Amino acid sequence: MQLISQLSKSIQKVEKMVLAMTKGLPCYQVLQSLPGVGKILALTITLETADVKRFATAGDYASYGRCVGSRRMSNGKKKGENNGKCGNKYLAWAYVEAANFAKRYDLQCRQFHDRKSARTNKILATKALACKLAKAAWHMMNEQTAYDPARMFPPAAPIQTVAARPADLSPESRSRSPACQDGDQAPSRPAVFGPKAALGLLPSRALSSASAKPSRAGSKPPRKTNLGTGTGNPGKGLAQKP
Repeated sequence: MQLISQLSKSIQKVEKMVLAMTKGLPCYQVLQSLPGVGKILALTITLETADVKRFATAGDYASYGRCVGSRRMSNGKKKGENNGKCGNKYLAWAYVEAANFAKRYDLQCRQFHDRKSARTNKILATKALACKLAKAAWHMMNEQTAYDPARMFPPAAPIQTVAARPADLSPESRSRSPACQDGDQAPSRPAVFGPKAALGLLPSRALSSASAKPSRAGSKPPRKTNLGTGTGNPGKGLAQKP
């Protein structure tokens, strides 16, 4: 017990000295407003990132923190996997820890994690949230601004609906075709070619007679069937050939 107490006092002295040295860093104070990031994680991210200006974009910084997939792309197609160990392992640990805390205590981060985990799995969802936090941290350190949830989780655009045109129920509008109300010509019937065009111009009786097969001059007459043989059992007779 004495050894544990002595080690705890030594750890507290070291942390107090380190925090006194890092209080002047501008990124340290800014990062503490990020969800899931406290004193230790903010200190780790600040010291491991060093100068944030060396990363041109937020994607480059997320790649340095191992928050994106390692793949080789050519002409929009995946050609293989790169080395997944490239980058800073301490930043990778820090952002994954921040994602685990953020999904527990921040509502928007939890909703984002739940949507991702429903599509894939919890591990990839946590990594996706860590990537989102890393990109947000890059913007915060680069612009020296506090965390803004509206920028990290922008609201969805409202669906634009087109108002329906009110119908004209006057007697004049009923007597006229809608296409002829403005003085235009009535829409013509679409052109149909082939045998359907000829059949479409005939009346229904002509269509029924035209659809029947014409009888040939030398064709055989239809077969006659005898439904009864005269034995007292009508309906059980066999058909007789002509």
